[in-house]
Amino acid sequence: MSGWIKLHRSLLDWEWWDDETTTRLWITILLSVNHEQKKWKGQTIEAGQMLTSYASLAKKSGLSVQSVRTSINRLKSTHEITCESTHRFTLISVVKWADFQADDRTANTVNNTPANNQLTQSQHSPNTVLTTNKNDKNVKNDKNDKNEKNYILADEIIDYLNMRIGTSFRHSASSRKFILGRLNDGFTVQDCKDVIDKKCVDWVGTDYEKFLSPDTLFRPSNFEKYLNQRITPKKGQNIF
Repeated sequence: MSGWIKLHRSLLDWEWWDDETTTRLWITILLSVNHEQKKWKGQTIEAGQMLTSYASLAKKSGLSVQSVRTSINRLKSTHEITCESTHRFTLISVVKWADFQADDRTANTVNNTPANNQLTQSQHSPNTVLTTNKNDKNVKNDKNDKNEKNYILADEIIDYLNMRIGTSFRHSASSRKFILGRLNDGFTVQDCKDVIDKKCVDWVGTDYEKFLSPDTLFRPSNFEKYLNQRITPKKGQNIF
């Protein structure tokens, strides 16, 4: 990770510091945004920015999608971040990203500064919250916990399909239906992404491209057959 993140002010100055969920998401964002300019599909992503989705942030932070949505709104209201959303992804920008960077000349001494100690403490805090939340969840029904996790994973798979072929399938019951079925059958997120990749190679640019949809790709009568299918890219085919 290039650059040095520092907290230039006390975490206690933030008016939502007592909100463990928002604090946890904020630190997840700080640790996940680009630390240098990058390009993705011709789009420039600056330092302090990240392309993501609510489902992806939920997975990284251990929060529910709804909690992520609520915390994002709170971070926007206090002008910590800005968000630009499309049907494919969300671009998050840390408003004062430069204020969180230490000069390279101080890199060798910054490790022992109070600011870094604050960051370490702030990282420990969400980890403690995560442990506490996990312990609390142990008293809940295991099936409900699994279902909530699978909803987050299903949304991640929908986002991946949209990213691969430029579609705009929503995080809806109809889009999730067959994906949840395959996850409940014991297949993994990577299995689902492999099916998407294989059928993109097989169908993009053909009359079958219209079948690149959740109800076809993840239907029980199709999925395992697609997963085990051997596909070789056509000559000159750009699959990404």
